[in-house]
Amino acid sequence: MIIRVAVDGHEFLSVSAEAQRHEPDMSKIFLSQANELTITLEGNETLWDVGFREMIYFWN
Repeated sequence: MIIRVAVDGHEFLSVSAEAQRHEPDMSKIFLSQANELTITLEGNETLWDVGFREMIYFWN
């Protein structure tokens, strides 16, 4: 399986899953600014619990 993440039309990340890897994985990506986020999956896999949120700092 391949996971691709594009931000504003530009590929930001491309990850290929390791063979026979079945444990859950969690990734965090920091984007300083983005208008459009696209996540593309290639392969016979299921992706769930995908989310995004604005990072808010207590000093702002």
